[in-house]
Amino acid sequence: MRAVLLLLGIGWVVAASSAWSQECPSQNPSGPSIESAAHTLSGQLVYHDQYRQWFGLKLDAPVCGVREVQLVDLDRAGEAPEAQHLEVFRGCRVQTTGVLDVPGTTYFSAEVFQVVDKVETVASCIRRSRFPNDQAMHPARDVQRYRVLMRLNYRTNSPVHVSAHDGDRALRPPQVYAPYTINGGFSIAANCGEGFNMSGVRGTPAGKPSDMDGTAWIDPESAAAKHIWNIYLSYVCRR
Repeated sequence: MRAVLLLLGIGWVVAASSAWSQECPSQNPSGPSIESAAHTLSGQLVYHDQYRQWFGLKLDAPVCGVREVQLVDLDRAGEAPEAQHLEVFRGCRVQTTGVLDVPGTTYFSAEVFQVVDKVETVASCIRRSRFPNDQAMHPARDVQRYRVLMRLNYRTNSPVHVSAHDGDRALRPPQVYAPYTINGGFSIAANCGEGFNMSGVRGTPAGKPSDMDGTAWIDPESAAAKHIWNIYLSYVCRR
């Protein structure tokens, strides 16, 4: 029996109790959701590059009424072997093992998710490289000022496209110069790179762009309520 601490923008605890004996997870009106016993699932591992990016397992056979579950990789602070990180298996047929649960927040994109304790291939697989670790990178020292532009089509659930420019010079990777998060209410919170201060926040008016203590915010849901789907957010960063 154990409790799994899952950090996805906010901290919350998935409770483990007598649920270890049940086949499928369920909501619990009086408290945290009730997770299932550990399952071994098989299917194709897919990376969904959408507004909220996530890993899914398209199942060979439905489980708990769904044909795809979201996969959550705890990463264990780097303790897992390199081959155990989910992005390595993008596009491969795999087996995953772990408990199933139902989302308690909008940080999830599927009706059921699995906390992955183990993943292994079940067919020949060309492993992919891991995603770049933007957190280990820093803005170039010769950059003093740059402009950030973020765009998305909220109706098509497209990914957020981010660019950062110092004049005509494109700054890469853009996430180093314009780190952002998407909160549980689907709002975008964007910042400048390390050592820079923000000014001149602009964006799609229906999305209510604002500068809140050096963080640029925009709410695509507010714009969508007015049938405005193409959203932009821009700001300037200076040392």
